[in-house]
Amino acid sequence: MMSDRLLPCRVLLVWSLIVALILPVPLGGCVARKQDGVGFVSGASSDRAASASRADVAAVGPEKDADRAGDADRERPRGLDAALFNVAATFMGLPGLAPSTGARDEGLGYHQDGTARRAGSADAFDGRQARAYMGAGLMGDGAFSSPDGTLLPRRLGDEYSGRRRDYASRGFENFNLMDMALDRGLNYGMGMLNSAGEAALSGLVDNGRARLNFQLDRDGRFSGEGDVLLPFWDAPQHTLFTQIGARSMDVSGGEEDGSQRWIGNFGLGHRWFPFAESMEEAGNLMLGWNVFFDNDFSRSHQRGGAGVEARYDWFHLAANYYTPLSGWKNSRDFDGDFVEERPARGWDARAKAYLPFYRNVALTGSFSQWYGDNVAMYGSSDDLEKDPRVWSYGVEYTPIPLLSAFARQRSTERGKADTEFGLQFTWHFDMPWEEQTSHAKVAELRTVSGSRHEFVDRENRIILEYRAKNAGRIEYLGPVSGQTNAFAFRVTDGLGRAWAGKTVWVRADNVTLAVAPQPSRSLLALAGDVLGGLFGAREAHAATASHSYVTDSQGCFTVRVTSPVAGPVTLHVRAGENEQSFTVNVVANGTLKMNVLSAALTQGTTQHVTFTFTRNGVAQSGLEVRFASNAAFRELAQGAVTDKTGSDGRVTLELTALTNDTSQTISVEADGQTLTQSFTVTPGKYALTAEPGSLSQHREMEITFTLTQGGIPVPQGTKITLSGTGVTFDGKAQYTCVTEDARGAITAKVIVSRTDASITATVDGGATATVKLQVTAAKYSLDASPDTLTLGMDTKVTFTLTRNEDVLANTPVELSGKDVTINPADTTTGSNGTFSAGLTATGTSTATRTITATVGTDTVTVDLRVGKATFGLTTSGDTAFDKNKQTITLTAELTDANGTKITLNDGDVKWSVISSKVTSEAWMRSAGAYNGLTWGQTPLSLTAAENDTDTPAGTAPTGAEAYLTDIVGEREVTVTATVEYNGQSYTAEEKRVTFGDGPLSMFEKPLSYYMTWKEAAQKCGSFSDFSPGYHGETNLPRKEELQAVSGPDNGGYGAAFAAKWPDDRGLGWFCYWTAELHSSVTAEIVLLGNGGVDGYPYDFDVPVAVCRREGSL
Repeated sequence: MMSDRLLPCRVLLVWSLIVALILPVPLGGCVARKQDGVGFVSGASSDRAASASRADVAAVGPEKDADRAGDADRERPRGLDAALFNVAATFMGLPGLAPSTGARDEGLGYHQDGTARRAGSADAFDGRQARAYMGAGLMGDGAFSSPDGTLLPRRLGDEYSGRRRDYASRGFENFNLMDMALDRGLNYGMGMLNSAGEAALSGLVDNGRARLNFQLDRDGRFSGEGDVLLPFWDAPQHTLFTQIGARSMDVSGGEEDGSQRWIGNFGLGHRWFPFAESMEEAGNLMLGWNVFFDNDFSRSHQRGGAGVEARYDWFHLAANYYTPLSGWKNSRDFDGDFVEERPARGWDARAKAYLPFYRNVALTGSFSQWYGDNVAMYGSSDDLEKDPRVWSYGVEYTPIPLLSAFARQRSTERGKADTEFGLQFTWHFDMPWEEQTSHAKVAELRTVSGSRHEFVDRENRIILEYRAKNAGRIEYLGPVSGQTNAFAFRVTDGLGRAWAGKTVWVRADNVTLAVAPQPSRSLLALAGDVLGGLFGAREAHAATASHSYVTDSQGCFTVRVTSPVAGPVTLHVRAGENEQSFTVNVVANGTLKMNVLSAALTQGTTQHVTFTFTRNGVAQSGLEVRFASNAAFRELAQGAVTDKTGSDGRVTLELTALTNDTSQTISVEADGQTLTQSFTVTPGKYALTAEPGSLSQHREMEITFTLTQGGIPVPQGTKITLSGTGVTFDGKAQYTCVTEDARGAITAKVIVSRTDASITATVDGGATATVKLQVTAAKYSLDASPDTLTLGMDTKVTFTLTRNEDVLANTPVELSGKDVTINPADTTTGSNGTFSAGLTATGTSTATRTITATVGTDTVTVDLRVGKATFGLTTSGDTAFDKNKQTITLTAELTDANGTKITLNDGDVKWSVISSKVTSEAWMRSAGAYNGLTWGQTPLSLTAAENDTDTPAGTAPTGAEAYLTDIVGEREVTVTATVEYNGQSYTAEEKRVTFGDGPLSMFEKPLSYYMTWKEAAQKCGSFSDFSPGYHGETNLPRKEELQAVSGPDNGGYGAAFAAKWPDDRGLGWFCYWTAELHSSVTAEIVLLGNGGVDGYPYDFDVPVAVCRREGSL
């Protein structure tokens, strides 16, 4: 921190240097400079006169083309000749060629912070120093030559000295090595002065910072920019600083002395580091504010600015607001008599972000908004925009602190865009070489601590906006061709735009100023003209005549003078606050005459009428003629029509008389005079039209008729009577009415009974007009429901009859058809247009039957499809065995062609069981036996004496439903049925019925006769001892399993008898071993005849044994 004793001295020294910085002393040899123009962009010219500006543009076009070609040459790589030239120049102690890109050293030295000082941007002070150096020697293939082939066509240094180039008289003799040496020396000298100045200014205050980049050319032109940041209070958490700068801005046009605008920036700012621990550890957050006062020393403009900034670790954000402090002043970029300028108001937002994970890369972006109708967004008055907006974004890459690369893109609302690429070398005086080339050092520099003494990111240039004064620049265009004493003028504002719709006053002595045709004006302006007319005349005949004119969209107006004598006349023209005088030569005016070749017109017919204008017998060519508005003619009904005469003094106008009045007159204004012409009109013929012109027979429709005379609608309220052939009007033969509106329209409801109908309109007075109608015959339709017949079956069909899409009610109808019987064939439609009949398709064909309905003399048909009935079987009932049986229900269904089911009664159906197949392992009969299958009723009670049967037990059913009951299981049965209906026989497809696992599914085939319990246990499974209880290891059945296949006394239905299990040596009862031992001497048996349970010595071989089926446990 600085000491209190030295602070007043240092502050005084700082401000002394500031005064020297912002008030540069002009050097000798300064010459005038003009900006080369390349065309109009916004429509505003910076030159004092529009014509002069256009001349400049035309003159510099080829010169700019040469510049562009030269730029291409300068970008080529240097060849061997360029390298040898540099060696020779160094040997002689002279400066050699400059580097080929502006990013390298250009002999200007370095800033205090190590960044290379540049010669300036591509357009800086119209010099482009870097390009001048690059073009100052041998350029490879284009050595010592220009695009047009001349040898060194320009004097070295011309590109940035401000002098205009003249290629006509220059050649190799102008090659001046002294100029090269002087330019190079000035650049090196200014570079050293800039570096010394930065060091001196930075050392005034601790942690001070300066950047200077001023240039001086050999013409004594001083330009550039410089900034100084001086902290007054530096603490770990607070930095209070002042930032002072000065810079030059090129003048884009209008300056006669070639000087730049010098702008000074005076700011005060504060930065707060809330998490700082020391000066070196500032934390990761910085918040700041600043205020600036900007002063344009060249033009006395003042602007205020306020900004805020914030940085969090890797992200920096700044926003600035700019507002003018000085008012409007006469512009020095334009003619100050017509244009004013002041600082523009606006704001911007700027952002810069380093990638947190890789801080060698930074993303930048900004947005600027300026306000004003004519803002010089880029500082050039040749390119003005309204409320311009600018977007900018880019990327920077810093591999090491010494080197950075960047790419930026800028675009505007008007579609302008440019891209910039470059390299930047930065030398840090307080950093060792190892750190300047260290990749890791970059991340350390991208911290909040490094932003403590950064320059404020803002727009330091003062952007100007312009406005035109209330003073029009008046230009005399000359006499109007073909018109007598008519003179054209044009008025533009200071920005070169047309002064459209403005009032201009003209004064003249000893002549009359005629009233000229006025362009369209507002109602308020027209009212003012009417009030003014109450107190004045249309022409001024006083010694001094005065009249006002309104400019057109191009800012032009015409003054017409009537003078009794020929000679010069002075016109005093005032546009706003500007008044100019012009002397014109007038001739003595004669009487204007108008002649029409033919004055006969026919109502409604467009005719070309030729008017001829002469004065003193001479045809008046180019004469502006205005035909006044007139409602009696179509072309003039909407307003006046203006035209000009040809070289023969003629002008042709199309005229169409709208009324049948026999005489009409129009008014014509030309050369300040009003003339009239009368015409004789012949009434036209009547014509009648109908809309819609196409009608449907027998349908009432509303028709709009239009009656015209000569193509012109008859007046509203004309009485007309309508009549016709084959038509009625609301049930009447005639209809009398009046036209409803100015279109000659009449609306009537009409019913047409004939296809050749026509309607005649009789006008009150006897004249008639007829229109023939286009009649479409009535359209019938016949719908049937259902639309399908069943072959051989009677079907009730309901028909719906319509005509013209309306139901035809209470109308007799006769039906007929081939290969079909209809009952009844003659009938009458109901109130809803429907009727019914029974239809039967006869024969054997299923082809479509066509039914014809006859209504009077009209017929309509409908096609009916024909199909056959279908007969099939469906199943329902038990899906599995329940209580040792399963019953399945079969249903026979007869359906007609429309899907309607036919009711079947008992006796109509004949059922048949075609086959049966049992697959159970415990089945001991043939697989196709029917034992255990009951037909048409519940299962029978089976006994041990039942034998094999050829058919299922029971009586076959004859109704629509049949029942099959099975007590065995694992059986598949095939069933079919036939039915007789209306004399036709239908047979259903075979239906397979499958029965699931029954009570036999638990067993294998019985083993044999005469087997002890132990033998049975060993054959079916295993045996260990005779302990009482259940022995599952024997694989012998439980008693419940044997009872399920036994007689009906214990829940079984005799499945064992149906399967023909073996009996006990003809004793008439079956007994089978179970897996249960009652005691050490007896085992359990089941009597299959009735399902009874008993004990039996296990060493007796009387019972029979059956094993459980493997997997059934």
